[in-house]
Amino acid sequence: MNGPAPLRSPVALLSALALVCGLLATALAVLAPPAHAAEGGKLTVTPTSGDLTTKPVISTGEFNGVCPASYRPADATKAPKVVLQVERLDGTSSLLALGTFDVTENGTTSSFKPSGLTFGLGSRLSAGQTTGRFALVARCALSSSLYSQGQDYRVPIDVTADGWSVAEPGAATDIQVATEAVTVADSDKLNVRTTVTVTPAGAAGTASIILGAPGVAGAVGGTVPVVNGKAEFVTETPYAAGAELQAEARFNPTDRVAHEPSTTWKQFTVTKPAPTQTATPTNTPTDPTGEPTGTPSGDPTDDPTEPADLDVTDEEGNILDAEPVLEAGQKVLVTARGYSEDATVEVVLSDSEAEFADATADAEGTVEEYAFTVPLDIVDGDHTLTLTEDATEGHSVEFAFTTGDGENPTPDPSDTTGTDAGTSGSTDAGTTGGGTGSTGGSGSAGGLAATGSRIAAVGLGSLALLSLGAACVIHVRRKGLLSFGAPAGH
Repeated sequence: MNGPAPLRSPVALLSALALVCGLLATALAVLAPPAHAAEGGKLTVTPTSGDLTTKPVISTGEFNGVCPASYRPADATKAPKVVLQVERLDGTSSLLALGTFDVTENGTTSSFKPSGLTFGLGSRLSAGQTTGRFALVARCALSSSLYSQGQDYRVPIDVTADGWSVAEPGAATDIQVATEAVTVADSDKLNVRTTVTVTPAGAAGTASIILGAPGVAGAVGGTVPVVNGKAEFVTETPYAAGAELQAEARFNPTDRVAHEPSTTWKQFTVTKPAPTQTATPTNTPTDPTGEPTGTPSGDPTDDPTEPADLDVTDEEGNILDAEPVLEAGQKVLVTARGYSEDATVEVVLSDSEAEFADATADAEGTVEEYAFTVPLDIVDGDHTLTLTEDATEGHSVEFAFTTGDGENPTPDPSDTTGTDAGTSGSTDAGTTGGGTGSTGGSGSAGGLAATGSRIAAVGLGSLALLSLGAACVIHVRRKGLLSFGAPAGH
């Protein structure tokens, strides 16, 4: 009669356990909601070079992603459309074909073929702009008008007297747009001030700003210079409160070889500015005889609801409460006051390695609507965004906020997990962060980097578990605590 089966399974069990844990963790990382990615992407064309007279300039075009909802037909059965353009040195565009072309969407890519009345590249260049760094642009749009708003997919090209060829792109740029209503004297209508922030701030160029109803031609706008990463445009045609608008901004660098252009847009509702609050004296006499009592009318508080030098709103212009609860990836607009005229203001987030673009104060010492996007890898708890003037003993303003449920801002070290390195947010900038969609073929890769870091961490964790199991087996065998036995009958 055979005895009980010898104990042969510890190594196999521990290995299987480590493998299962690794697979489960990997599955959770893959199935988790993806980080928000910027709209837009790279345009690929066929052929990649040609002369200045061939019509059409390209035979096919393909871009990653699909046309955004704002630029798709209302009838879902109809294919989205693109307009083919050449982008000149000064950022203006010229049509390379009349009309629009149907887009064929295939998963994560979209393609189109120019047809109908098309033009050679040379005939669409203007005097004084015949050679240099241009771009071919496929624009998702509801109209073929040059002034219609749309989502651009672009590829840089170098143009010479003999022809054109696809070029290596320059350094990526990011552009963010913020809007606010401006009162009009003796009128119940409002103008709109649009502020553009370009990253990196040292990239010189111009910003073209267009405002109008989403997806509709006939918008108004203008082109203004970018100074220290900032540009501002105020409409001259007022709008009624409640009007639904879209602001589209395009950055055209002076050196198009060194930096790539970029675009973004923002939909918003024109809202009347909040009335200016006037402080009420607290030492008002309360004695009916008219003699001051010297007694404050209310008890002082150490926790004001909103510091006088700080205003924070969401993207729709709604004022946030003091120390609001924010979500990872959420974008807010921070207005801070009290700095020196035209001061450079550094932006730092406590307990975070994320890097943010510097802000610039205006002539009144105010940083207007700095676009801050909460990093995707932020841990739950209390955080402080500090805006400090870059000067000795420079003025500083703090914006405190909470992420998560806010009930355990100081987690037990044993429960703390590592944050993703190398996934610093960029105002997003596009992001922007974040942002609502930095385009121009450069999009932010922050979300993809974060995903890769999580999967790498999972793999390392699985390897660690496997190594730990093997070490345990070796240890107990050396101590004589584990025997693998001998075959029956020996």
